[in-house]
Amino acid sequence: PGAGPSDMDPADVDPADVGRADVYLADVDPAEVELAYRGWLPAWRIWASRAQADGERRALHNTLHALAARLAQEGDALELVLATGLLTWAPPDGPPIREHLLSTRVRCEIDPVTADIRVRLPADATTRLADGHLLDGVASFHRERTNNLHDRLRHRAPAPLGPDDTRLLREWLTLAVDVPAAGSRGRGGGPQVTFAPALVLRVRDSAALLSYYERMLDALRGDGPPPLGLAQLVATLDTDERLAWLAAEGATDGAVLGADPLLPLPTSPEQALVLERLRHDNGVVVEGPPGTG
Repeated sequence: PGAGPSDMDPADVDPADVGRADVYLADVDPAEVELAYRGWLPAWRIWASRAQADGERRALHNTLHALAARLAQEGDALELVLATGLLTWAPPDGPPIREHLLSTRVRCEIDPVTADIRVRLPADATTRLADGHLLDGVASFHRERTNNLHDRLRHRAPAPLGPDDTRLLREWLTLAVDVPAAGSRGRGGGPQVTFAPALVLRVRDSAALLSYYERMLDALRGDGPPPLGLAQLVATLDTDERLAWLAAEGATDGAVLGADPLLPLPTSPEQALVLERLRHDNGVVVEGPPGTG
């Protein structure tokens, strides 16, 4: 009950039983029936395999369409990440862990003409190693040993499905904890890390804010002048001074707050308009309902 035509295999049917229950076939040679049946069966199997694959693709398309719709509605509160490096471990001094270590923010876009759905890396995407909030408080975890891994991720282009992340996960497992890792089949009481890529829709946490602060620090460490947005945190600049600062940063007409305004989230057209007006005045009054930022 409930099985579709592609869920059953006619090879399990005895050709001698064809027509026996409900249809009486007169003057039909059973050998001819069996011969026709055996000739039809391979074509049916090809159709059934294609129908099953089409069904899986439709289910994936529907899931991604629902994700894209939610992100369009709740993009300020939710984020979609491509997660890799599933850590499975029950440390003796902490709760059981089953969560990915690496995450890279992605976008899910629907083509309005073809309805194709594409999952893309944003231009400013970075891969984050989220071992701190998972393992802080576990005695055998040494966060300071993985600082170099965090820095390496922050200063390289994201490659969430590439071999670099596989190597980094192996290094993490060697450096981060003093407990021997579990075997390839999960035997032993130590941590186990499997690549296990997955698309995860989750509530935004402090990762975006931390990334914002890290970009601020990188900007301050650079050789050129700090971005105007940072400068105005500690100094009051009039309109001429601000425009001169933007010119020193290499800003061109139409640029929004210089080459890098250090925005933690993508901007809407209305927000971009406010930022554009800020190029020509020290302050802009913005009205809107609570929560619009």
